Amino acid sequence: MSYGQQMRPLLRAKLPTSSSMAAVLLGDLLVLFAFIATGQISHGYVFWEAPARTVLITMPAVVGWLVVAVPAGLFVPSTVRNLKRLVPTVLVVWTGAALIAGLIRSTSLVPGNAPLTFLLVNIVFGAVFITPWRVAAGWWLGR
Repeated sequence: MSYGQQMRPLLRAKLPTSSSMAAVLLGDLLVLFAFIATGQISHGYVFWEAPARTVLITMPAVVGWLVVAVPAGLFVPSTVRNLKRLVPTVLVVWTGAALIAGLIRSTSLVPGNAPLTFLLVNIVFGAVFITPWRVAAGWWLGR
């Protein structure tokens, strides 16, 4: 059995399979969109005037988030409900996700670029967006 075949069940167990975890994923996507839209507005772009651009620059953040959040277990109910472990996990996952998004944004596939200052701002302000949402979702699901 190959390494990939061995890892599939482990990864599958971390995917959002319940309606509550699907709702958390949907919330994550909305928060990431709000984060990107806020950044666009602060740079003079209005997301509804250029929806294709908004989708294009949102995708690296979504890809980065999913690549890191799924293996980290952020769609597993026990992880989401454990508020003591949730915040540090979200912060580490978001940092990794922002770095992956920055790598993607550094390519010619996505408008803009990702200098160090951009990455640092993304890490800090992205955490400001995603962490409160995840704490609220964890609290709600754990009550």
